[in-house]
Amino acid sequence: MKKVVTPVIKDKNCPKRPRNSYIFFTLMKRDDIKKKHPEFKPTEITKMLGEEWQKLSEAEKESYGSMAEDDKKRYQSEMEAYDANGGANAAAANDNGHAPNGAIGNGPPGPGGDMGGDHWRA
Repeated sequence: MKKVVTPVIKDKNCPKRPRNSYIFFTLMKRDDIKKKHPEFKPTEITKMLGEEWQKLSEAEKESYGSMAEDDKKRYQSEMEAYDANGGANAAAANDNGHAPNGAIGNGPPGPGGDMGGDHWRA
């Protein structure tokens, strides 16, 4: 018997998590690499970004680190505002106990599943 895994429902109003310094580096450098090497696949671009990141000095990485710190502060202030407004509890209260996207029942249709009644059985 397989266990049915229910997906985690994310709150659309929850702030995005902060980016780290490497992510800021890749956001700024990815387009440059794409222009220089348009034939590269996304995996090759990612590998090249990783190699370039490893070659950076600590001083060069520090500028991206300061961007990450600023983003962390942004996240913390947005989370404080989110929590002050009720956070995930407010989103759950707005759900009214209904399944997401108008879905019915607790599981897949068919034997062992629940479609909100036995109407699926002809």
